Amino acid sequence: MAQGLPGPRAPGHFPASRLPLSPLADPPAVEPAFLEIRQGQGRSVTMSCRVLRAYPIRVLTFEWRLGNKLLRTGQFDAQDSTEYTVRSLLRDSYGVYNCNIINEAGAGRCSFLVTGKAFAPEFYYDTYNPLWQNRARVYAYSLEWTQMNPDAVDRILTYHLGIRQVRQAGASPGEHLALE
Repeated sequence: MAQGLPGPRAPGHFPASRLPLSPLADPPAVEPAFLEIRQGQGRSVTMSCRVLRAYPIRVLTFEWRLGNKLLRTGQFDAQDSTEYTVRSLLRDSYGVYNCNIINEAGAGRCSFLVTGKAFAPEFYYDTYNPLWQNRARVYAYSLEWTQMNPDAVDRILTYHLGIRQVRQAGASPGEHLALE
């Protein structure tokens, strides 16, 4: 055998730097994997990340981040969850918060999208006939709107509704036009 070259290895032999993890090691499984939170400025929000299972559990650590900014780190004692609270949301408090829960086998991540953006409104009218006709081919409808979870974010003061006239396929000039 040439000098300086490694000899044959016994089956199952690994260099110390490449020892496989225990076949029983499991990275943490966590919940929620993703949650969207809509909350207005000045309000508080609490996020919680819970460990469902992990092995080994004795060396579980956690870190909370907003983007790349490290917010808090720690180790689990007897609890199976960690929380992070923002007491008063500001513009720079919005974004994606990640909680990484780590053991020697890997990491589990809970992600929270904290936003102050309101849900899109839904406009509707409950009558199919116009309420009044101002002049020929000009009709008025009473529109109403609704919104999912309106109290979660700052109050909406106005909406601007844009209407444009589009020609229906195959319609000749002077025929009915649809509004979009």
